[in-house]
Amino acid sequence: MPQRPTPPLVTVMCILLCIGGGLTVFYAALSLRSLSFPIVLQGLYGVFYLFLSWRLQRANRWAWWALAVLCVVSLLIEAVRLGLHGLTGVPGLVWPLLYLILLTRPTVRHWFFTPQPPPVPEIP
Repeated sequence: MPQRPTPPLVTVMCILLCIGGGLTVFYAALSLRSLSFPIVLQGLYGVFYLFLSWRLQRANRWAWWALAVLCVVSLLIEAVRLGLHGLTGVPGLVWPLLYLILLTRPTVRHWFFTPQPPPVPEIP
């Protein structure tokens, strides 16, 4: 069955998620000597980002929704931080905004939400 080509913006998102998830896992592994609960959660969060990247590459709608929800929650948290601590929260707004912009591009939405045509049966 021929696959639809992956849009370049989805590939960019997947690369960014792989870099972020990989770095999160790497730094959690460096801090693993303390074996504290937050370090383990940080490592699992990085693994989740790697898994999410893989599922986005496979055009799973739930991965699109999961990333959109994570971005909105991150933006809300950063908005609260911006209100409480002033301009120190501005850098935290960049990545969720970038992901939301990429997620809502027409080519990306079309790729995720247009059903793939059924496979053509092969005639022997």
